[in-house]
Amino acid sequence: MVSSKQRKNMNVAPLPDATEAATPRVNQHLPSQAGLEASIAYNIETANGMELQVALSAALRKQEQLGLNTVTIDSPQFEVAILRSALAESQQREQALAARLRDLEPFRKKCHLLKTIPIEVRREIYKYLLINPILGSIKSLHNREGSAPGLFGEGAAKSSYRKRYGLHPALLRTCKAVYGEAATILYESNTFFFQSLSNENVLCPLFRNSPEMPLQYSFSRLRLPFPGQRLTAGHFEGVFKKIKHWKVTLSSHKGWEASCPSHGLVYLCRMICDSSPKSLHVEFVPCGSLTIPTFPDIPRQYKASRMLQPLLWLRNLSEFTVTHLPDNETSSYEWWYSPLLVRFRTFHKVDLPKDLVAKLKFIVQSNTPVVRVFKMYQRLLDYTRAFERIEEARRKMDPEYGLLSSPPSYLGSKVAPSVLFTHIDQPGFSLRSVKSQLEYAATASEENNVEVFNRVRHIILEVLEPQYQRIAAAAESMSSFVKSEKRCSGLFGPVSRFAFFFDLSDKCLIPDGLVEIYRYAKTFERDLSLEEQKHKLSDMKRWMAGFAKLPREILLHRLELEMYQRSHELIITSLMKEIIDDMDSQYLQIRKFRMAVFDEDPPGLQYIFDKELWFERHRCDDAINWTVEEPCLTPIEGPKIVQFEGSQGALPNRDDPDDVEGVGYHIDMDNHDEQATGQGDNEM
Repeated sequence: MVSSKQRKNMNVAPLPDATEAATPRVNQHLPSQAGLEASIAYNIETANGMELQVALSAALRKQEQLGLNTVTIDSPQFEVAILRSALAESQQREQALAARLRDLEPFRKKCHLLKTIPIEVRREIYKYLLINPILGSIKSLHNREGSAPGLFGEGAAKSSYRKRYGLHPALLRTCKAVYGEAATILYESNTFFFQSLSNENVLCPLFRNSPEMPLQYSFSRLRLPFPGQRLTAGHFEGVFKKIKHWKVTLSSHKGWEASCPSHGLVYLCRMICDSSPKSLHVEFVPCGSLTIPTFPDIPRQYKASRMLQPLLWLRNLSEFTVTHLPDNETSSYEWWYSPLLVRFRTFHKVDLPKDLVAKLKFIVQSNTPVVRVFKMYQRLLDYTRAFERIEEARRKMDPEYGLLSSPPSYLGSKVAPSVLFTHIDQPGFSLRSVKSQLEYAATASEENNVEVFNRVRHIILEVLEPQYQRIAAAAESMSSFVKSEKRCSGLFGPVSRFAFFFDLSDKCLIPDGLVEIYRYAKTFERDLSLEEQKHKLSDMKRWMAGFAKLPREILLHRLELEMYQRSHELIITSLMKEIIDDMDSQYLQIRKFRMAVFDEDPPGLQYIFDKELWFERHRCDDAINWTVEEPCLTPIEGPKIVQFEGSQGALPNRDDPDDVEGVGYHIDMDNHDEQATGQGDNEM
């Protein structure tokens, strides 16, 4: 074994340690400090992933071997070397991550739920997340304590309503593809509970998060308007049409807030009659479990035939049943724990004749044609509303009928307190205001009575026809005037023809346009009945205030102010265009609803008037395009005839020898002027 002394004498270099072996060789003949800095930078930059401490120790050891000055940790060269090394490592990591992202790009754009999992497995996942039988029972409306909220909302604010059905409908918000697959499972596989026991309120799990819900009602309660108003309950229409299975709970009790048929059932049948539901199960709640009857032994109930009448709008049902509520579920509807109710404990079930149920089942499961008069009524209501400009008056045109309390009144005309207007068929019966006529038309639509509705509709159309003809004539006159002035020399021509200031000379056409505008606006004033005139005159200030804030009245007031101030013609004509467009928009809306009045009529219905003349297809239903200049289709105008001094305005003598053209002008060959001869009177 060779000793260290012998190795020194043999001039043999010792073996390098691990750190030296990993350090690249540098130039050992660098005598200056610059050489040391280059050595340190080289060792650090070419470390190739080596830890910073290993590279630093190797650089310091190499410095000692060369006998150069020692670089301290606090020196600027050392800090620069560290920063460069950190920058190199950071860039390497970023490049590695970018490479991994490029490798994962095809997988990132791929939806594994839709592309990897088969549709059969996805459907099972949707069923596990979106189906719960509780949606079809009264339990879906219960709170934590296990009791349903009060009939009129008592205790709803105190109860802690449980909205957890074990479902995950948020899955439908992920993307359109998932929504298309999962929505079918949610709405077509579940049976939804629908309860309508009172006049206006219905209970359903779909209403628990309704923004239209009043605060005094529970989370699952929705206050509906009267059936004579809109056909749908707002944004629930689209959801109701998707649901294919329903369980409906009704009551035939003649309460002070009950109606026949139930408003909730009317709404439900109207919304689903065109969507072809698959199953419908109807259950009647006994009377005694709802409220305290005045005489327990004498129940006050509606007939089942009348309660189930809205079901006649339905067709092509696969399953349909009408039964009583099971006895084991009756306790779920005992919301009033009154001593009197507990004492008598009498439950009166509605009479359900077997022949009635069988006949109704045959109709709703068949494919026979059906006449839905409520759609005919909605077309009539839209046409009638188009004549009214005040929104409050438009809302009041919605009928309030079917209430068993005190009958409402409108403008002096009383509305019958019952939904059955049997006296409408009596001879000599006459209708007064449009409001009362709409009441009877709405009642006929609820009864699905085509004959009565057709007769009442004809009366309403006769009342509105004179005003429509006036509006149409004024609109045609206004259109002719605008077309004649939409040219370079007209009132609504290019901007370059206008004077800088307002001018009321004989050549100014602004007064002519004002006459047409005010004549057009006058035709939109409704024809008032005697009761309406009394109401208007008794509260004239409020009546006028209702019109003062309308856009048309504001524009007319501005036009009058600009005329008073003699403003620029551009300002005046711009206001005139806005007023004309506002009136045309209402007229075109009337025309639109007029063309659609008979769209929902069944084939073969007899009319008292000619439908082709009613539509007036020759009229133009397009708005005025102010950017288009009308072409001049008239002959070129000749020179105007001037008043002649010698003949007091008569034509010049055609026999004058100097009149070479025979037009009454003398041509002076020297001055090239045209002079009138003015000699004698001309024979006509």
